[in-house]
Amino acid sequence: MSNKLIDVIKKVRGAKTAAEERVVIKNECIMIRTAFKEGKEQYRSRNVNKLMYLSLLGHPTEFGQVECIKLISSDIFREKKIGYLALTMLLDETDDILTLVEHQLKVDLSNKNEHVRAMVLTTIANISGEDMARGLSSEVAACCAEVGNGNIRKRACLAALRCVRRVPTLVETFLNPVADVFHEKVSSGVLLSALPLINECLLLPEAESYKHVFTSCLPQAILKLKTIATGSITVDRDFSGISDPFLQTKLLQFFRIVGSNDDSTQQLIEILIKVSTFTDGSTLPGNAVLYECVKTILALDEEELIPFAVTILGRFLTNKSNNMRYVALETFPMLIEKDHAAVMRHKNTIVDCLTDYDDSIRRRALDLVYSLVDNSNVRALIPDLLGYLEFSKKEFKDDLAAKICTACERYAPSVQWHIGTLLNLMCAAGEHLNESAANKFIRLVSQSEKNIQEDMVGKLWAKVPATPDSETIRKEALLQATVWCAGEYADYLVPSVSAESVLSKIKNILQTSNSTTVKQYCLNSLFKAAVKFPAQQKTAVEVFQFHQSSSNTELQQRAWEYLQMLVSSDTSIARAAAERMPVTEENSIILTSSTGAGQAAPQAEPQAEPQVSAHADPVTGNGDAGFLDSIFGGSDATPAAAAAPASNGVLIDDIFGSAPAAPPSAAPKAPLYTPPHPVIYQTVGLQNADVTVTFYVMKQDPSRADVLITAVIANLGSTQLTNVEMLAAVTKTAVLQMHPKEQMQVPPHGLLVQPMSVTNQAEPRPVAMKLRLTYTSAAPVKEEFTVSGLMTVRT
Repeated sequence: MSNKLIDVIKKVRGAKTAAEERVVIKNECIMIRTAFKEGKEQYRSRNVNKLMYLSLLGHPTEFGQVECIKLISSDIFREKKIGYLALTMLLDETDDILTLVEHQLKVDLSNKNEHVRAMVLTTIANISGEDMARGLSSEVAACCAEVGNGNIRKRACLAALRCVRRVPTLVETFLNPVADVFHEKVSSGVLLSALPLINECLLLPEAESYKHVFTSCLPQAILKLKTIATGSITVDRDFSGISDPFLQTKLLQFFRIVGSNDDSTQQLIEILIKVSTFTDGSTLPGNAVLYECVKTILALDEEELIPFAVTILGRFLTNKSNNMRYVALETFPMLIEKDHAAVMRHKNTIVDCLTDYDDSIRRRALDLVYSLVDNSNVRALIPDLLGYLEFSKKEFKDDLAAKICTACERYAPSVQWHIGTLLNLMCAAGEHLNESAANKFIRLVSQSEKNIQEDMVGKLWAKVPATPDSETIRKEALLQATVWCAGEYADYLVPSVSAESVLSKIKNILQTSNSTTVKQYCLNSLFKAAVKFPAQQKTAVEVFQFHQSSSNTELQQRAWEYLQMLVSSDTSIARAAAERMPVTEENSIILTSSTGAGQAAPQAEPQAEPQVSAHADPVTGNGDAGFLDSIFGGSDATPAAAAAPASNGVLIDDIFGSAPAAPPSAAPKAPLYTPPHPVIYQTVGLQNADVTVTFYVMKQDPSRADVLITAVIANLGSTQLTNVEMLAAVTKTAVLQMHPKEQMQVPPHGLLVQPMSVTNQAEPRPVAMKLRLTYTSAAPVKEEFTVSGLMTVRT
């Protein structure tokens, strides 16, 4: 006796515990196996129905696959229907048993009953593998060309789509049958099923050889879209007042892929104008059609259509739906190069999106505003970004501050404006701005005229209270700039403030700050101010005497040296050391290492090459070469040589007049990137015509064992890079953790940041990293390269 399906469902649902349910299912499976073994054909359909139900519950049903084949071989339509349904549910293309099914499918495709043929085509569209696609392609193509039977033709097009996806070389088999849908009077359902197959064929690499077949169909396709969009005919599918939106979107995708020819360009422009003008954008189906219309306009790149795309995206920006606003913010960057002025008309709406409660919308709006900044609007957009910086979330402030800093560096209309903006940025960003911004500010001030220097020194002095509070202490970049300017230009402050207050404020900053770098700046400035105002040397001497016992060796050394110069009878040494720093060159870097905070660094000695073992790899400098070479499939790909450590630029002359270092050779211009933490090491790992990949090694927290390595991918070209992926592997002595990146594409002249953390578990030695970078520009690109010497610390 075999239980009915409804009885099994009742038993399963009636089980009070999971254990009781498993017992019910186990007993039922035993009964089904027994019935199959005894060959009870009268219960075969019922048992296969129960197997489909058990499969939905997640239980194994492989023992019933042969029974499905027996059912589809039956001459009884009811059993054949259950067999094909079970075939699609219980099997997939990886099951070897499908080889036994192929012959029966071929037989049923010639069946006079169209419902049987429809079931076969549905099965092929769902579970066809490579072998089945090759064996049945001719029969499926014949069904695609069957005139007058829309039910079969729709399913045949979907089955053909599955075959082409599994075996792209079969595309020639389906070209002519599927192209005829534009020339024949077919239902919208047949056309809707055929268009995905057509678009899939046109996306194949060899599409150029047969693209003309579909290009010649453009006039008919344009006419079909026109009749649907303008309501010239009555359609079966109407959603929220939009006639057949699914078919409209598929036709627009077809236009985007196939492009236009000389004869149909004007017609295509006219129909796109009509669709973008008359489609109702207040409904979701209408917005779907309009979005496809925008993407088609961008692909065609016709100048007269661009304003319509901008208008549609502008409406999306004001939509209440987060999805529509996100789509608009994601698409607008593609229009900036085509019509920057038109996008700028929506500036206020885009800036308003910076305050949206959705994080993804804020990020896209920030990227878009940053892309909009140029020489003509930098004065208008940067204040908006600064205003947003004050109340944005902490996780956005680092990136936003870096973007503002970079935009100012690129498009500053004047030095005074640049200095003033950096001052406002240091006040607003606080702890989210690293010391590189202070270095830029110092460089600009040192290069400025005297009146600008006096103005900025006074403003800086006013921004920092006499006794810094906790909020001010966190603004390390502001404190560094203030203290440096107070030491260099103390004589500009004295007319308005007393010399005693100058030294007193520097002393208070030194005592309250937790940053070693700020303390170094303070010691340096105290020394210079004490030399300029001899009456106040007592204050500086007391500070230097106190820091001679500092636990920090750098502060201890500086304090001792400055104290010896102050108490020395020969004051010429102190006066020479306290002279105003020479004008800092544009590409100089103010170092805060053992040379003292804010002082010019002497020419660095050449670094000795690390000791390499006899079996070490000549590129990576370690013995794990074979391990790294095996990561991405062998060592046949030649790894890119690791670049030398990034130069610190043209170092400024030291105070004793030594010759400056030779300027570095000119490098390709890449977008600027501001690291969020102090950089330990910097190198260029890859540079080609499209991208430059620069690695920044940063120590986030001295208490942590790992370091942050940021790979910055800079797009050097005017084409957007898409599908950007980076894979990395390190030597066996290190542990690598890849952090998620924010996006998968890089806009023209833009940046993509890939953060990662590395912990070195071996003795101090350079860590090698092998990487694979893949992206799509004009064509897919894959680059493999190796970078060595990234870290010499250990846990």
